[in-house]
Amino acid sequence: MAITVNSVQMAKLLANPIQHIKSDEHGRVRRAIFAFEPSDATGFTATDTLRLCKLPPGARYLGGKMFWEANTATATLSVGVAGATTKYASAVLLTAASIVPTVAGAAGGFDLVGAAGGGSIASPVVGEVLSGATTIIGTVGTAALTVSKRIFGWVDYLGVE
Repeated sequence: MAITVNSVQMAKLLANPIQHIKSDEHGRVRRAIFAFEPSDATGFTATDTLRLCKLPPGARYLGGKMFWEANTATATLSVGVAGATTKYASAVLLTAASIVPTVAGAAGGFDLVGAAGGGSIASPVVGEVLSGATTIIGTVGTAALTVSKRIFGWVDYLGVE
């Protein structure tokens, strides 16, 4: 026989009396966008830190996406936070272009959903509530990035009301 099971949030709404859902469980989804087009003479070099975007305290991380134009043969970029530089993606290889979206619905990109190689469900971070304001960073890996090659992406989060 089939059963019906409630999520934590639905159980709160169906309780008697009704319990309130926290702002990090229900609310407006927001998107923090980042874009880079290196214009300096050498581009970004190994171990450089790129500040991508900042999320507010109490935000619930919902994931993200990153796109880029083809780069040097061994160029990599990890995405994370200070102290955990590979939290959202570990050493993403930037050698072949990941389709930079030019129209709505363009395919490609790399999901920023968890550590362990960027997207492994062994270490998901989707749904994590951030205790303080958090700056999402990119760390250049083994090689300098090619000058004027665009990196673009976004991070979605549930904003606090």
